[in-house]
Amino acid sequence: DVSCAEVVAATFVGGQNIGGFAQDGIADKRTGVGMPLAAPASIMPCQDGHVWMLALEPGQWNGLREVMGNPEWMEAEMFQDMFSRGENADLIYSLVGEWTTQYGKMEIMERCQAAGCPITAVFTVKEAAEHPHLRERGYMIELESEALGRYRSLGAPFKLSETPGGPERAAPQLGAHTQEGFSSPPPVPSSTKGGRLPLDGVRVANFGWVWAGPVTGQTLSFLGAEVFKVESYARVDMTRTLPPFAEGQRDPNRSLSNNACWAGNGSVSLNLKEPEALELARDLIRECDVVVENFGPGVMDRLGLGYSELKKIKPDIVMFSMPATGLYGPLKDLRTYGLSLTSTTGLDSTVGYSDDDIMPVENAFSDPFNGVFGAYAILTALAHKKRTGEGQQIDFSQQEAVMQMVGPAFMDYSLNDRVAGPLFNRHPLAAAAPHGVFPAAGEDQWISLAVSNEEEWSSLVEAMGRPAWSDAAE
Repeated sequence: DVSCAEVVAATFVGGQNIGGFAQDGIADKRTGVGMPLAAPASIMPCQDGHVWMLALEPGQWNGLREVMGNPEWMEAEMFQDMFSRGENADLIYSLVGEWTTQYGKMEIMERCQAAGCPITAVFTVKEAAEHPHLRERGYMIELESEALGRYRSLGAPFKLSETPGGPERAAPQLGAHTQEGFSSPPPVPSSTKGGRLPLDGVRVANFGWVWAGPVTGQTLSFLGAEVFKVESYARVDMTRTLPPFAEGQRDPNRSLSNNACWAGNGSVSLNLKEPEALELARDLIRECDVVVENFGPGVMDRLGLGYSELKKIKPDIVMFSMPATGLYGPLKDLRTYGLSLTSTTGLDSTVGYSDDDIMPVENAFSDPFNGVFGAYAILTALAHKKRTGEGQQIDFSQQEAVMQMVGPAFMDYSLNDRVAGPLFNRHPLAAAAPHGVFPAAGEDQWISLAVSNEEEWSSLVEAMGRPAWSDAAE
C-alpha cells in the first residue's frame, strides 16, 4: 500500500523544516532566490544563459573571490560565514551579478571549478544530451523500434561492475507479446520469516555526507540494515550546522533538519586523517556488507579505502560510490551540491516563467532523490550477491540519475529535435488547461489545478459558480 503523497513527503522531510515548524510554529516560505540561508546560492544570468552560483564554505567563497579578481568588498571578515552572507544577500547578488553578466556560463563554470568553487552552468536539454562526458560514459544509448526506427535514449541510471544491465530493446508495441503466453510458473515471492525486515542482518559502513549519502543509509536502515555513518568532530558535517536548532541551542546534535534527514543512521566518530582511525575504519568494513560514499572520485582511493583495497579485506563487499557525475569521464571532478547538480542535467533549464527567467529550486531535492535511488541500486547488487556470493562496485552518477526526471524532454529532443524550456503554467504537450499552480486567498497560499478532460472542466466550472466567461465558444 504505497501512498505517493507520503513517499514524497517522507523523501523531502529533511528539507521542509518540519521540525522547525513543530518547535517554533514558523513555516518556511519561498524566497525566489534559491537557498535563503547563504549567498550566493541561486541561479544568475550571464552572457549566454545562466549559472548556478553557489559558494557555501569559506574555501569556496575565497575561490570565487580569486576568480572575480579579489574585489575589496569580498575581503570583509564577516563574509567568511555563509549565514552572514545570507543576511546580506541583496548586496552580494547585486555585485556578483555585475560580474556574471560579463562572461559565458561555461567559462564561469570552468574558472570557478578550477578555484574549488562548486559553480555550474545551467545546461539546456540539448547541451546535456550532447555533452562529451555522457558520450564517453555511454549514457546516451541507441535502440531500435519497429515504429520509430533507430533512436537515442537514456541508458541505465547506474553502472554495476559485474551486472551492468540497462535497456536492450525499445518499448513494446501495443499488444506485441499477447500471443506469447506464459510458459513458466511465476516466481515464488521470498518471505520475511518472523516479521523480519528484508535487510535484517545486513551491515553498512556509510561514509556519505551532507544529505544524499545519509539518505542512502537511512533508506537501507528503514529496510532493516544496520548502518554506521562514519564522521568526525574534526570536520563537522555541514548538515549538522543548519538551523533551526532544538530550543535554539546551536550544537551539531541539535539541528532539527539533520535529525530528520539522517534518522536511521548510526554514527561512528573517526578522523580519517589519522592512521589509527583508518585502521579502525578497515576493521568496521570487515564486518560490513556494503560501503557507501559520495565524495569526489579518487578520495577513497587516496585514503586507502578504494574498491581495489577493500576487496582485499572483504572480497564480497558491495561498494557504492555516488559522485556528482560518476567515477570517470571529462566532468568526473565537477564539484556540486544537490542544489547545483540539477543544472548539469537539463532539469533547471525547464523551470521558470521564460527562457530569460529561470527559477532556482530552493531545496536540494536531488539529494534525497539520489539517496533513495541509490539504495535501490544497492539492493540490485545485494540481490546478485545473494545468488552468487559475489560483491561488486556501483558507479552511481547523480547527474545521470536526475536526468531520468527529464526523460520525456530528452526523447522529444532525440526524436523531434525540440529543446524544452520553461513552461510557466502550461501543460508540456498543450493537452490540458488549466494546468499549473495558481495563487489563492491569503499570503503565499496556492492551489494546484489540473484539468485534462471535459468532465473535469465541467466540475471546475460548477465549483467556480459558472462564471459567464466559462461559456465562451472558444
